[in-house]
Amino acid sequence: MRAFKIGFWALLTLGIVVSCVFFALQNNDPMTVTLFGHTTEVQPKWKVLLISSVVGAILSTIFFIIELVVLESKNIRLRRTNRRLMRAVEKYKKSEDSVHEPSEKGFGVNSPSGEPSIRISPSTDTDDV
Repeated sequence: MRAFKIGFWALLTLGIVVSCVFFALQNNDPMTVTLFGHTTEVQPKWKVLLISSVVGAILSTIFFIIELVVLESKNIRLRRTNRRLMRAVEKYKKSEDSVHEPSEKGFGVNSPSGEPSIRISPSTDTDDV
């Protein structure tokens, strides 16, 4: 499998090199480039196109990396917020469970004065019979 990958990449590289050579041979016409009033020397067309392609690839990579950093920092913030919210939910569940646990003074929630809350038991009358 490793040999297949190496062969694939070698063929791909060879194909790109051959394509670039044919492109350069077919586009050897001289041309000048004018940008913002600045004119370059006479260069072959393939050089101008190659340089513009490389500059475009570099700029695209820079913008991609910036976007990646922005999205990754947003992802980190969201994960941090999610962890904080999950801890709050767990804390709420624990406090809710402790409220409903029986205490030594009685069943249920104790009143703020320390007195046990009133326990209401279900009626023993059965009307369903």
